[in-house]
Amino acid sequence: MNNSGNFQGELDFISLADLFQILGENNSTGALLLKNDCFPYQGVIYFEKGNPVNATNGSLLGLKALYSLFGWIKGKFVFVKGENKTSHLIKQNRMQIVLDALRMLDDGLINKFGDSLSHGVIPINETNIIKAEKKTIIYDSAVVYQHIIEEEEFHNGDKIVSEGCYGNWVWVNLGGIVKVTKKTSKGNVIIANLKEGCFIGSLAAFLHGNNCRSATVTAFGEVHLGLLDSQRLSGEYTSLSKEFKGILLSLSRRLRGITNRVIDLHRKKYIPDGFTKGKQIIMKKGSKNKGLFTIKEGKIDIVGSTKKGDIPLLTLGRNDTFGYFPFMDFGHEPGNVLVLATKDIKAERVNDRLIKEEYAQLSGTLKGLISNVGTCICNTTKLAYKVF
Repeated sequence: MNNSGNFQGELDFISLADLFQILGENNSTGALLLKNDCFPYQGVIYFEKGNPVNATNGSLLGLKALYSLFGWIKGKFVFVKGENKTSHLIKQNRMQIVLDALRMLDDGLINKFGDSLSHGVIPINETNIIKAEKKTIIYDSAVVYQHIIEEEEFHNGDKIVSEGCYGNWVWVNLGGIVKVTKKTSKGNVIIANLKEGCFIGSLAAFLHGNNCRSATVTAFGEVHLGLLDSQRLSGEYTSLSKEFKGILLSLSRRLRGITNRVIDLHRKKYIPDGFTKGKQIIMKKGSKNKGLFTIKEGKIDIVGSTKKGDIPLLTLGRNDTFGYFPFMDFGHEPGNVLVLATKDIKAERVNDRLIKEEYAQLSGTLKGLISNVGTCICNTTKLAYKVF
């Protein structure tokens, strides 16, 4: 590939799903060119403001071409910035495309080209791990080394964080892979495998008081971590507006909620039929509503849909936010889920213009932490669909 691109690399280092996340977060416009040695031609995905609008793969066009390219787990990519003169054949939300494509890969509906290890599936042979669970690697490259105050080494099997223990430390992964697990009556469930660039710890760590760890984090092989300056980041967090801090805390609760739902599904503990009874639809799947709202009274359910039926992903309550988040897309509302509310629901609209302005002033590290939460929500949601 001799194109003079703005961003390039190997698909066995950054997967197509990761590229969608990066290009989406940066509202990128241009063409993503893919080259796989199995084919004599390039695959091309056209992006406009972070969303795919068209794709080609040999004789395939549009969404069919795009889905087929998720099977290219090895190869090279180049992203070339610039306006596209192409038909807009793809209308779906980018995160919904990623979720659907990854499910299709798991179901064998998309042919894979390349070594299975090249896209991050790590073989872990442990009898206490639920075997039906496939490992998900989350990748996020937003690392700001100025915030690292100490580097630490961990060896295979070392526990970095223990579920149920307290601590406010946050690390960034500088090399290696760590696995995140939660305890169940049927053994440990792997929630995610985190590789270089990911953060270990949550936004709740910046609150005053002790932070109870919600999962265990263990080194898989040799791991090199950077301990972040929590005091400095806590100061930045403290300076945020009450409204923005509320949104970030709500995102942390959302991640914990979807993680708990995955555990419930593993335990076969599930909300019975009729969970929608007496509730009203306040946001339909695919809604174009760009509003972000804070719940003042009542509760809402975030509901996904599968071939097996509707799945209540999580319940949000007082002070939680829902709707269109202007600085991230994690595969929930308004594009990909149904939002139901109790009859006593009262919500207040957030001034998203001020939120966007405040977000733009954040350090790269805090932005990275926020992005990491969104990526975790997205991947854990995918896991919930799969377990259901």
